[in-house]
Amino acid sequence: MSFYFLGFSFLCLVLSVILLRYKAKRTISLLCLFFLASAITVFLNSFWIVCQRFTGDGVNQSVLYTLGNSLEGADFSDFVIPITLAIIGSGAVFVLLYLLLCYKLPIRKRHSLYSVLACLLVVVSVLTSPTIPQISGSTLSLKTIDGSDFNKYYVKQESIIDNPKYNLVYIYGESLERTYFDETIFPNLLPDLNDIRKNSLDYSNTQQMPATDFTIAGIVASQCGIPLFKPTAFSDTNVVSSFYPTAICLGDILKKSGYENWFYQGANLLFADKDAFFRTHGISHIWGLAESGMQDDFSIQNNWGLYDNIVLDKAWDKYKELAASGKRFALFTLTLDTHPPRGYISPGCKKNNYHMGGEKVDALSAVLCSQEDIARFVNRIQSSPWAKNTIIVVSSDHLAMPNMAVAVDYLNKHNRRDLFFILGDSIKPAIQNQGRSPLDNGATVLEVLGGARAIGLGRSSLSEKSLFETINDFQSKLYAWGDSIRALWGNPKHIDHFVVDVSKKKLSFDGFSYNLPVVFEIKPDQVLPVVDDEGKKSSLRTALAYLPEGAQFLWVDKCFLAGNIWKSSLALSTDWCVTQGRTGGNVSVEKIDSEIYKGIVTDDHQPTNTARYRRDQMQLQIAPEDIRYSSDSFKLALEGQPHFIENMMGLSYQEPWGRWSDALMAPSVLLLYRYPFPQEFDVVIKAKAFGGNVNKPIAVKIGDQTQYASFGSEPTTVKLHFTGDMYTRLMTITPPEPQLSRQGSILGSSSVSPVRKLGIGLIELEIVPVVEKTLKN
Repeated sequence: MSFYFLGFSFLCLVLSVILLRYKAKRTISLLCLFFLASAITVFLNSFWIVCQRFTGDGVNQSVLYTLGNSLEGADFSDFVIPITLAIIGSGAVFVLLYLLLCYKLPIRKRHSLYSVLACLLVVVSVLTSPTIPQISGSTLSLKTIDGSDFNKYYVKQESIIDNPKYNLVYIYGESLERTYFDETIFPNLLPDLNDIRKNSLDYSNTQQMPATDFTIAGIVASQCGIPLFKPTAFSDTNVVSSFYPTAICLGDILKKSGYENWFYQGANLLFADKDAFFRTHGISHIWGLAESGMQDDFSIQNNWGLYDNIVLDKAWDKYKELAASGKRFALFTLTLDTHPPRGYISPGCKKNNYHMGGEKVDALSAVLCSQEDIARFVNRIQSSPWAKNTIIVVSSDHLAMPNMAVAVDYLNKHNRRDLFFILGDSIKPAIQNQGRSPLDNGATVLEVLGGARAIGLGRSSLSEKSLFETINDFQSKLYAWGDSIRALWGNPKHIDHFVVDVSKKKLSFDGFSYNLPVVFEIKPDQVLPVVDDEGKKSSLRTALAYLPEGAQFLWVDKCFLAGNIWKSSLALSTDWCVTQGRTGGNVSVEKIDSEIYKGIVTDDHQPTNTARYRRDQMQLQIAPEDIRYSSDSFKLALEGQPHFIENMMGLSYQEPWGRWSDALMAPSVLLLYRYPFPQEFDVVIKAKAFGGNVNKPIAVKIGDQTQYASFGSEPTTVKLHFTGDMYTRLMTITPPEPQLSRQGSILGSSSVSPVRKLGIGLIELEIVPVVEKTLKN
């Protein structure tokens, strides 16, 4: 259906162009309207085509969720060529439109009726772009489906497992669908894992549902029994700091039942907010790229993170430790070597060469290698002294995506199914063919462990029928339930009093808790929170910049961010502040002076001022690097730079403590001052050093004078004495041994420059003129 919409959208655009060129009366305003509408059409359709290339379903929930959340840890290298082609193609379309509408027009009789028709057609071309219905989350067919019965089927599982007997190991195989086990299609692709599967309880007819088709969505579906539909506000910024906070998921039940829960993966846990999900739902111990301590060892990483053999070896070590301690535990792990489009081969993998039709297929070679790692991990557990007390689950996180190099040629020709099988001493091997979905996985595992039979919309396949079987057109029903599912994010209805815990960086009220920093738009019947997106350094200021005039808000963030706009006395403060008021009206900024701050939401209903609103919104939209502040010193933890700095190079982005030097940007830190240095002065530097630069001499050069300072791994203040002249304005700081590191990187992939070459971490720098000399006897 989406392709029909796409074709019809382009057809309407073409027809409008023909009418404008040959029949319609033309005016400047008409052409402006046409080019604006055509620009929107081309952008929406190009965006849809690029998304279709990677999702196979256009602008689906995976696109909307990923773009609205943290992108830290993502690898974008495979998106570069399609996006570049889309930009070039869009540019070519506009050039063609210009030539057709503005160059050598034929002399014909024209009529205003055709002008109206051309305008209508170009508007229809916008409205029929397939991006529109997908973003709105609605289709024509859903209007006839009743979504009011959600509570009839949704189970908020309150019970726990009485006297649990088994530990749990749950393995998510990245894109490892059950279709790969079909020997008639993929002979000997999964030899090791297939031998294990034959001795399992194997559910062979697990069908993927909407909003379960990307990694975090697959995890949420399997543990909470609900698809991942997420609310957005403030132009699609992140609206929650928790993750389905009102839902009860498998991890919550296990924790309440006395389990110690762990999660292991090789990628960055911040990507797609997996860390927020685990923290919210009972998995207190998480281990990823940043936690591994191996983020700077690129020999054991692919573009997304650590190779599977490294992660599963670490998971095995943790399994032995937990099992030997006698604790009741659940250990979840996620592979990534089979990540699209081509997958990755772990170093040392013996089975790494898979051929079809006489040619090597990289994506399937990655599957062959990864299954070897998974099978070794499972065999280790089954051969251990603790095997009888362990239930092992192997499942897909989702089906292989359309951009997987093998998908179009092989997978889509067959009936594709998600993988889900269970191993254990008490599990009788069998193949179960009943229809089910990934929403049923958590409930099935829960019953195997001795618990209840339902979680969310999931039902245990051991003893219950799946809603996939009992509800006609279950996929469309899930979309009809979309608003009810989004309501499980639990946004509050009002806020009167709140508490800020500075040490925990939390704001709480009425049972809700949010990580700092956070901003709330306060409406009469709804409170919309937006939490800081670590991949967008100015996300909260940007969110405020899009509020309409008169909107009430509450913002808790570092003082200098709000001080630059509403209270200059706090413009240099790195403390926490509470800012509240109405856009275009009175806004108060109050510094938090204690560990626990108890606040009251105030609202003075004074009239707003449009001029003030526009001034404030313009300041909120200023890019961080363009901010200038008044100070005697360069405080590098603040956004922007002081007025006395004209330019700078070699410094990375601002962090809560300051800025690292980055030798990939420039071999030295270069600070160009606006005016020449004093005749005699001290340079006071507060800084710390990284890696091999710790306690090593770091050169500080001004003019023809070079002096050296040493810094430890913790902040140290050093004073150096210089003499100036009437010309010199440049200071150069050169660390001796800059080192490649992913520490604090915004992205996780080495192919898209998340790596920095760190040397010195500058916190504060001040020029102090020496006005008196000490007389020497």
